[in-house]
Amino acid sequence: MAIATMNTILEYKDASEDFVKLVDIKDYPDLGSAPELIETTTLTETERHTNIKGLQDATDLTFTANYTLADYKKVKALEGEDHEFQLKLGEDGVDGIFRWKGELSVYLVGGGVNEVREMTITITESEPIELVE
Repeated sequence: MAIATMNTILEYKDASEDFVKLVDIKDYPDLGSAPELIETTTLTETERHTNIKGLQDATDLTFTANYTLADYKKVKALEGEDHEFQLKLGEDGVDGIFRWKGELSVYLVGGGVNEVREMTITITESEPIELVE
């Protein structure tokens, strides 16, 4: 069975220590990456290279949102310090809640004729993303 991306919500922990919606998002990034490969091939190998798994990169998480001045100011006010974030999948997180800590930045995306104004929110992980049941 396939599951639609509807009801996916980006939240952050506010001053009251509750998770609240940051802004409505239009897309979300991969929440991980493949581990790097560490080369282990020796000079006696004749068939192929050999590798072992290395570390997984902590990537910047980039979200797209429609631009409004109010939403931009709300997000911009959170820049400069670590916050706890979560991505809720499905109504009330029924399809999973992924949580991490990081620092965000926001910028206005360029636009053209007959387009919607958008902003990009980038969150740099300071702690790994974890699935929370």
